[in-house]
Amino acid sequence: MAPPTTTARSSSSAARSSRHVVTALGLVLVLTACVPPLPDEPRAGRPPVASPAATAAPVATPGVAPVRGAARESVGGPAVDLAETTLDLARRVDFLRHEVPRGRAQQVQITDVRALARQVEPLAAALTAAVDGIDAAALPQVDAAARALLDEAAAVTAAVGTELDALEPVAAFDVESDAVVDGWTVRGSRSEFAARMDALAARAAALVPLAEQLPPSPPACPGTRENRLAWAQLIAQRTAALREVALAAAGTAYDELRAMWSPAPYGEDRAAADAESRACWAAHTPLLAVPDEVAARLADLEHALGG
Repeated sequence: MAPPTTTARSSSSAARSSRHVVTALGLVLVLTACVPPLPDEPRAGRPPVASPAATAAPVATPGVAPVRGAARESVGGPAVDLAETTLDLARRVDFLRHEVPRGRAQQVQITDVRALARQVEPLAAALTAAVDGIDAAALPQVDAAARALLDEAAAVTAAVGTELDALEPVAAFDVESDAVVDGWTVRGSRSEFAARMDALAARAAALVPLAEQLPPSPPACPGTRENRLAWAQLIAQRTAALREVALAAAGTAYDELRAMWSPAPYGEDRAAADAESRACWAAHTPLLAVPDEVAARLADLEHALGG
């Protein structure tokens, strides 16, 4: 698929808007059995999602109306709850990769997204129970549409898990490199300071092989790994230079170097640098298609329910 032309911020804002639309219309579904239709405009670079179920009229069977009404009551709410969480998962991975500050903040967000992903299983179980409770023989289209939404939620959850597994070692690397930078500001007696700078320089040098071991994520996109290798080399060089002036007992020179480098120890904003590789990520992830796919599944369900 062609890479989207949107920026990381505009894409996450668009996904956030999609979620709000589904949330608002989902309430209407619960009250009036109306599920949100497909968006008027497809996501940039992606053809509209269409399905045969959304274009074929529901089969009119005598006596099915009461069964269909009961299905609206039991299936509608769980379907919207699952759709909302599925959309939120996809949106948050994009935000996590390209906007959250690197290091500890990203680790916290990874934990939060994993917790959100764990909510999919009970929501899917609730929808499954609702679907199992309807007459599938009388309403085969409802059964098929709801199970398609369940399949979509399972696929998104699996894709999100893969993303988080790849991001965890990257965030751990960023936390370690931040710890080295924080070490620049720790002082003490002259003997303690020299010994500490020896240890800090060795710790900084170890960042380079650590960065080399990071797998590219996705495999076809080396940008995240290359960024960390460049930052590791820079931090190792700067820490070695600080060690030299520390061992020479040149306290003023040490403070001057630290003051010069501390405002931008990596030479650039790390989140902005990672966001530059978003186009490659977008070309290899299924997550940007999630709003369109979920909207299509809900449209199928609306149609099957007679909306």
